[in-house]
Amino acid sequence: MYQPRQYTESFRKYLIGSAIIVLLSVLGGLGSVFYVQIQGYDLISWHPILGHNVFLVTSLMTFVFGFVGLVIVIKFIHKRSLLTIISIRHEPFIDSKHSISLNVAKTFITDDATLNKSKKTKLKIDYSKIWYSFGLTASLIVLFFLIEFLIRPEIFTWNFQAIPFLILICVALFLIPIQAGLEELIFRGYLVQGFERLYHKRWFPLVMTSLLFAGLHLTNPEFQTFGYGLIGTYFLFGLIAGIISYLDDGIELAIGLHIANNMISILFISPDWAVFPTDALYTTDYQPKLMEFYLNIVLIYGICFLLFARKYKWKNWKVRLLGTAKDVFSK
Repeated sequence: MYQPRQYTESFRKYLIGSAIIVLLSVLGGLGSVFYVQIQGYDLISWHPILGHNVFLVTSLMTFVFGFVGLVIVIKFIHKRSLLTIISIRHEPFIDSKHSISLNVAKTFITDDATLNKSKKTKLKIDYSKIWYSFGLTASLIVLFFLIEFLIRPEIFTWNFQAIPFLILICVALFLIPIQAGLEELIFRGYLVQGFERLYHKRWFPLVMTSLLFAGLHLTNPEFQTFGYGLIGTYFLFGLIAGIISYLDDGIELAIGLHIANNMISILFISPDWAVFPTDALYTTDYQPKLMEFYLNIVLIYGICFLLFARKYKWKNWKVRLLGTAKDVFSK
């Protein structure tokens, strides 16, 4: 999410920050794999006690270290709060000449001392939006699953195992919010700010971060099964999440949506082609047609988008999506 107070930061800072985040993520992931292998666990096959959770936890540790890296980068390189990549509500605008316009007061402040005294500069996280988005998205995913289960029950196999599933719930509750939340913080928050340093039209960082988000998932095993035509679903998801974040002036809705997508998916069903094999309630070897993936994205997240727009009464769509940051904060 774009932060106007950081308008004068160079793109180089974001390149350095991104490199640090990637480095810590890789080192954390490799360290976790090394530790588990020392313990004698098989990362891929089913563990007699922990089930597939060994592989899942080890994979998700990459995101834990990545989150630590993001916090370090924001605090020590950009010297600001993590809140500045989550929300722009109540944030004043500073352009390249250091002039500031408050979104609410419509006044201009030209010195840092006055800015520091302003009562309109406090940022906040709207947790109600995260919960609303999570609940809505999770409900829709479960509903679509139940519909498919009623239509084609033969493609699903009951897989419930009490201990591995309970462990899976714990893993999902603690690590999936970090994993999904980190991806939103980076792609809809941090990198959006970085790309707006290169080109100030808002569509540019929206498209670039969606492309990078899709590219991040190219190593997922489902591409071996369905081909690279599947990459469009990740781009579409990133685009929808980015548009939602732009229109809402924050990434809370996108965070809730992403957490629900990942959490409900790993708890309910584990396809044999999935990136994370889990001890979900059901397994399946059914391979959907490529169009089914796109249809699910459009229906589920399209419905979420429309309900978000209605509930939060978004305005100035054209300016927010196609204008510049200065256009947005002068409204």
